[in-house]
Amino acid sequence: MTVEAVTPAPKASANFGPIKGQLKTKRVFKHLRPHSQISTDFDDLKFNAAASLQLQWGQEEDQTDTRLIASPYNDVPHLLDLETLDTQSRLLALALSFFKSVRDDYATGDYLESFNWNEVFDLVKGFAEAESHTWTRQSFYVVSFRSRLKPGVDQDHLHALDAYSHQEAIASGGLLKYWFGTKNEKEQNLATCIWRTREDARLGGRGPWHAKARAAARELYESIVFSTMELVIEDGVKSWHINYREIGSNRPSFADSNGENCALGRNDESQRSSRYLSEMVALIADQLVVNDGPLDSENAALLRPSDPSLPLEELRKRYDKDGYLFLKQVLPREDVLSARESYFSSLESTGVLKPGTKPVEGVFDPAKSHEDYPGIGAGQSAGNGRPGGDSAAAFVDLALDAHYQDWYAEKFCNHPALYEFVAKFTDWGKDTLSLRRTLLRNNLPGSKPIGVHYDQIFLRYGDPTSVTAWVPMGDIKLNGGGLIYLENGDRIGVEMEEAFFVKAKQSGLTDEEARSAFNSNMMATGLLSETPAKFAREHGRRWLVSAYEAGDVVLHKPHMIHASAINNDPDNVIRLATDLRFCDSSKPFDKRWMNHYRFNDGV
Repeated sequence: MTVEAVTPAPKASANFGPIKGQLKTKRVFKHLRPHSQISTDFDDLKFNAAASLQLQWGQEEDQTDTRLIASPYNDVPHLLDLETLDTQSRLLALALSFFKSVRDDYATGDYLESFNWNEVFDLVKGFAEAESHTWTRQSFYVVSFRSRLKPGVDQDHLHALDAYSHQEAIASGGLLKYWFGTKNEKEQNLATCIWRTREDARLGGRGPWHAKARAAARELYESIVFSTMELVIEDGVKSWHINYREIGSNRPSFADSNGENCALGRNDESQRSSRYLSEMVALIADQLVVNDGPLDSENAALLRPSDPSLPLEELRKRYDKDGYLFLKQVLPREDVLSARESYFSSLESTGVLKPGTKPVEGVFDPAKSHEDYPGIGAGQSAGNGRPGGDSAAAFVDLALDAHYQDWYAEKFCNHPALYEFVAKFTDWGKDTLSLRRTLLRNNLPGSKPIGVHYDQIFLRYGDPTSVTAWVPMGDIKLNGGGLIYLENGDRIGVEMEEAFFVKAKQSGLTDEEARSAFNSNMMATGLLSETPAKFAREHGRRWLVSAYEAGDVVLHKPHMIHASAINNDPDNVIRLATDLRFCDSSKPFDKRWMNHYRFNDGV
């Protein structure tokens, strides 16, 4: 193979990527030097792009190879055989031998800004031109893992899981580059894979060592944030971009090669720690449905997760841009599960739980009727009335009573970890007020989900400055009925409300009359729609979805449009969650929300 590239011949101590303005000559790449002649030091391979020293620039040597060092592991089972790749994948793999981090805070910093992407694509273009290859537009599949280790984990065990999993992926085929950094002082790290296709990634993750790694995730990590992206290299390598969405959707949502964040991470796909890690790779399960049909890769994508330890400036930027902030493990998991156990223990006498299961599991007895165990909260009955008939009375009474119990109203709703985070995040400090009215909702498998709405509809007697914290009280599978958010839903909610008020004012209504008129145009339940798929289609948007874990919290804006999917949990797990709301007490807020939730309370 002979390839010509516009880059200087690398030296052991040099920054190996091409530097703009210094590309004076063209050098001919002909062969790969054997991997045994290259450093095996992890730091050299991770941070100094030592793998690029395999590329022989013009000189002839006796020993050559076709196997490329494509990870920090430099031994035979980890090498990428270039002869197994198509031309364009091979050229990208060669260019990725120069791939390295360019900022020290890669573990928490912006993904695009953490690596020398422009240098890599300059090389791709040079390699293609040198081979007289006309590059045609091609997509590649990118995965990133942001993790935080638990203190004192077995490093040898962690290394074995990673190394053997990488061997499985290489043997499966299509993994062009694997890179991982070094954990920082907070045990945080970043790893990333660049695959030829999403199908390659799926097949590469099916081996027994990947299964062991997933099973060990909970014992090893405090948190894992898993994101998938689509890397697109355009015709002639004239431009490139990374789409923060699942392949298969045509929504233009990306950060481009000019550094302009065009909806950067608006639906940056999601994470899994522990047992949901593999589930999220598949994105949309067949059973992920809403009232009016399925959600798939054409009308849905994954929420962008965020580590609460990220800099506040970055978290606020995401919240302002996306309308939500999906926080991983901001609450202690054991505290959430304790509250879940208290809730279902209080309901156990109604027969809602499957015999032989533990209350904390919250498994519905499929032999029972859904009509005897209705959900409560927005959209379940007109005018926020009491749901269900006489047969449901005992269950409804206990479900309502749970709102007033100390374990919930005093301890969980005022959990210091969440309150302190919100106070710091909003910069409200001591003015941060936790509103007393909360909604503790249960959704049985197959029951009616929450319809399309935004919260300001129910908080109209105050400024639109509140922050809602949606808190899953237990693990929720992707198809377990979790909350879903409309892409750009905050902007659409604001536009809907502004348009209506302009029209109302033009007709001569006062602000109060306009407010009442707006409410009267809602459905009787206060919802915008009971048909989420149709609503998203009419607005040219997708629904953003995720699996959730006990300890996760989603903050969202008062106009952020959201709903829930139908709970199709295959294990009949009841979806339990609550809505906690915070406001700045120094500004006008809806005083009705300082009373505990009750039926027909006019909110």
